[in-house]
Amino acid sequence: MRPAVLLALTFGLTLHVASARAQRIVLDPGHGGADPGAVGCGLQEATVVLDIANRTATLLRNSGFTVDMTRSDNRSVSLSARTSFANSRGADRFVSIHANANAGTPATGTETFAYTTPGATSLNLRDRVQEEMIAAWGLRNRGGKLANFHVLRETSMPAALSETAFINNCTTDARYLGDATRRGQMAEAHYRAIVRHYGRTPGSTTPAPPSGGTLRGVTFEDTGRGLEDTSVRIGGVAVALDGRAERATSESPSGAWSFDVPAGSYTVVATLAGYGEARRTCDVAAGGETWCSVGLRRDAPPPPPPPVEDAGTPEVDAGSEPVAVDAAIERDAGTPIPSVDAGDPGPDLREATAGGCSVGTNDASPSWLLVVAFGLAMGLRRRALGVRRVKGRALRLRRTSLVLATLALFASACGESAVDSAGSSLGAALDERDVETRVEVAREVVPFAALHDVRALHPESRFVGVEISPTGDRFAVSEPGFASLAWTDGTTLRPIAQGPARGFAPVWRADGLALGVRTPGQSESAVPHLAYDLEGHEVSPIAPTDRALAWVDAQDRVVVEVEGARYEIRLPGDRPFAPVLSPDRRHVIFRGLSTGLYARELATGRTIHLGEGGDPRFDASSRYVVFERVLDDGHEITSATLWIADLARAELAPLTSGPALATSPSLAVDGTIAWLEDEVLQVARLTIR
Repeated sequence: MRPAVLLALTFGLTLHVASARAQRIVLDPGHGGADPGAVGCGLQEATVVLDIANRTATLLRNSGFTVDMTRSDNRSVSLSARTSFANSRGADRFVSIHANANAGTPATGTETFAYTTPGATSLNLRDRVQEEMIAAWGLRNRGGKLANFHVLRETSMPAALSETAFINNCTTDARYLGDATRRGQMAEAHYRAIVRHYGRTPGSTTPAPPSGGTLRGVTFEDTGRGLEDTSVRIGGVAVALDGRAERATSESPSGAWSFDVPAGSYTVVATLAGYGEARRTCDVAAGGETWCSVGLRRDAPPPPPPPVEDAGTPEVDAGSEPVAVDAAIERDAGTPIPSVDAGDPGPDLREATAGGCSVGTNDASPSWLLVVAFGLAMGLRRRALGVRRVKGRALRLRRTSLVLATLALFASACGESAVDSAGSSLGAALDERDVETRVEVAREVVPFAALHDVRALHPESRFVGVEISPTGDRFAVSEPGFASLAWTDGTTLRPIAQGPARGFAPVWRADGLALGVRTPGQSESAVPHLAYDLEGHEVSPIAPTDRALAWVDAQDRVVVEVEGARYEIRLPGDRPFAPVLSPDRRHVIFRGLSTGLYARELATGRTIHLGEGGDPRFDASSRYVVFERVLDDGHEITSATLWIADLARAELAPLTSGPALATSPSLAVDGTIAWLEDEVLQVARLTIR
């Protein structure tokens, strides 16, 4: 889902809406790439389960589901990347598909797993998968089981892992796995299981009869400042549903409102004296929750009378020289030309001089026109893994074109023409200049940072996530299964929210007195989040601005919108996810599903590859990034350490070592760092030498 941010062109809307949509299923073919999985009878697990998963995906898509694959070809994907990818997408269900193997006499049969402390939904998904697999192949029913597998433990949605058959049993099981027709049957079994799990009839493209859902939001003043608007709440707004009897008044001062309505499409109408009426249409999914916040603009004052023009030559401001207008330079009516960066005098299109050469009055020779053409063309080109930067109304592109054209004119006037001197290599030279991104591989160096005053909090408890407050003195922790959220100041552990996904990726409010939580089906970039105060009471929603400004779109591009500019970043050969903006909004760091972490400087396109890693956190300076590096053998985690990267030097170094598994780093502006070590909450001071 894509957030609506910044340029709120319609009704001043700046909040993302989780509207009615197809159920999102993540299919996870086990192993892949350098890890073939179990091997036997001339078969590889990674190959046969990939075929089953791809066939399952086709069936589900044809039945109206949205399907994401952790891999759709033979590539390596870490366990951590698989679960983080599913979590970032806000998947509704996660199904991992495997083939079994054993030591000694080959075993036979089919089994399916859920997490050791599953919810009812996970158990239902597991049991439907097991039933359908047995019906498809008729192998020994080894039953539905529980396990502490990483892909079941670290996913925030209901999940199941299927073991289709034993690949080392050449007499029976492997014959099924090696036969394309049989694999098609197993794909249909997984498809039927998921469809039945949702209460639908296999083969149907329509969901079961809908029940009701919740339509909710806040009212706020739209000042044209993007997400800053969300903090300017308006209470007392009359909120209604167009053509229906439902009415509400937004709370003061939160601006919050809510309707429980049947599934369907609704137009929200918000009115308040002194503001223009605002409307917004949103869809409500059965059993879901849709955010449909509305921004209102103040009534505009009457326009001033037109200026009286004196006959004759217009006057200029006192002290200003008369402005000569070059009629050859045309500008779109009402479209300002952006100013250049501070400290940059910028090109003067009428008179640019350097080294005694002048530009602006040269004859339009063929060589001059050729250079101009190249300059203009390069202003509109972008490379793969390069940023496609778009300013509102194409101002940035126009500026780039004008600057490049000016430079081309200058080159043509000074000494030998650029064409004459470069000859046939001019195109190649321009291509080289147009390569905006050169990916650097971060160098591992002697540690330049350290952890001091390390202490464990609540060592008797086990957690799966931690988020430190902006003030550095409170810690939000998620309990196993992400089914609950609590916080602590180091003394007492206080639960504040329970329910599906309530503990996944909490967001602190800026004052450290409330926490936003994702609801089932919300992607990582979706805003706002449902919020609770420290007593567990529901409060006004929280809009995490960094996540709203950076997301992954439907074309698998990282999209960033900051300071009126839009950046679109592709990752050739891989799928990016989970982008995070730096505090100074100069960098974005994101994860490739099979290639690890990348840090991108937005203005220059400089990209640093940090290798395998996840859960990146910037320090207050935006120069340093702390992240986890989790390694596995295809089945379980073998190592998990914390690392720190210096983006200025493209260097990285370990922060932790040893057998303990260190994960989920979180940083406060004062240098306090929190993380989990074998699921125990750790707190320390981070110092950089």
